[in-house]
Amino acid sequence: PEGSLSHFRRAVKLLPDYYEAYYQMGVGYLQLGEEKDAEKAFRHSIEHGKDAYAEPYFGLAAIECNQKKFTECKNSAHQGMNIDRNAWRGHSRWARGRVGLNRLREAEEHLRVVTQQQPDFAEPYLVYANICIRRNDLPPLLHALDEYLRLEPKGPMSEHVRRTRDAGQK
Repeated sequence: PEGSLSHFRRAVKLLPDYYEAYYQMGVGYLQLGEEKDAEKAFRHSIEHGKDAYAEPYFGLAAIECNQKKFTECKNSAHQGMNIDRNAWRGHSRWARGRVGLNRLREAEEHLRVVTQQQPDFAEPYLVYANICIRRNDLPPLLHALDEYLRLEPKGPMSEHVRRTRDAGQK
């Protein structure tokens, strides 16, 4: 991600309305853990895209969920889904925001869409695991954690997920 940022900066300098480049900059910053810069880039993409591009709304929603701004996350995801109703990223962000607002049934509906559209995407299983924890529902929790580990055996959350699964099994 770090190497790509200079190319995207050059692209927006040459073409200031290149909203896809701003979005990609946001993704790069997000991968580097630089949420403030990512948020700025996503907002530039939204501004220059004039509501023609859903992805920066989903990027913004991810940041808002990370910051526990669940109402804002839901709103950003909703704006993006007004542009692209079937976007799996929108359903994923919508679900995370709904879990944060304790609207678990609504979150599950959107998680089903994500896992149908992107069966190899691991994140929804962590969101579903959080739902199971809130419901104190152990068997589905263990299944969700196993699915996450099947898809992300060496992911950034995998060790934590393994410890949680081991504790649940005991």
